[in-house]
Amino acid sequence: MLYPKSIANKLGFDQVIAAAMNHCQTQKGLAHFNRIKCSGNEELIKLWLMQTAELKEIIEKGELPVSLEIDFDLHLESARIEGFFYEIDTINEIQDLLYVLQKVCDYAQNHNEEYPLLHELFKSIDIDFELIEDIDTIIGLDNEIKSDASPGLKKIVSAITRAEKNIIKSSNSLFTAAKEKGFLGDTELGIKNGRVVLPVLSEYKRKIGGVLIDQSGTGKISYIEPLELVGLNNELAELQIKKRQEIIAIL
Repeated sequence: MLYPKSIANKLGFDQVIAAAMNHCQTQKGLAHFNRIKCSGNEELIKLWLMQTAELKEIIEKGELPVSLEIDFDLHLESARIEGFFYEIDTINEIQDLLYVLQKVCDYAQNHNEEYPLLHELFKSIDIDFELIEDIDTIIGLDNEIKSDASPGLKKIVSAITRAEKNIIKSSNSLFTAAKEKGFLGDTELGIKNGRVVLPVLSEYKRKIGGVLIDQSGTGKISYIEPLELVGLNNELAELQIKKRQEIIAIL
């Protein structure tokens, strides 16, 4: 049977769609309505109405309290490219999505006689819900990769801790010696470009063997990286790079 293109308007279906769109909480939801079309398949329409009736009853009973106001893009095309990885925020959103979907699937399974159409709708979903626990093993409550997320990362983090202790020990010794000689223009060690430096009065900068990293706005203080710290700082920088590479591998 042929229908005019204006059938949705003549039946008021466009008004139903507009009313439903007002309840959308995400752009993904709104985009779904742009794909909805009228159907002339009576059996399919009856199935949809019965499915809707089951879902409406579940919502009214409040037995399945789920909320998922997540609006994110999985970038599926990019995800197929070798070397692509999701950042932590996206992985957390994926976990939230899996958690809600798991609750719905479990509910449909446990109420298969009461809501057979809902059960039929979700029984064919083939998703590895163990990913929920897998994500918990690598991402902590602080939204950071856990230091023991992999044996390699655990080893690198331990090496970073040792390197930082060595830098602190050496820098404190150098700082004390320079302070006793009156070479310093500040009471604390400085950090410039991720490297530990001595805040040396510029007139004494040639008294300290090292690399000039930066100067204060007035030029009165020169931030010197002592030669004794160059190797240690380089080691720490290399370890930080290895840590990032390992985290990317984990993600």
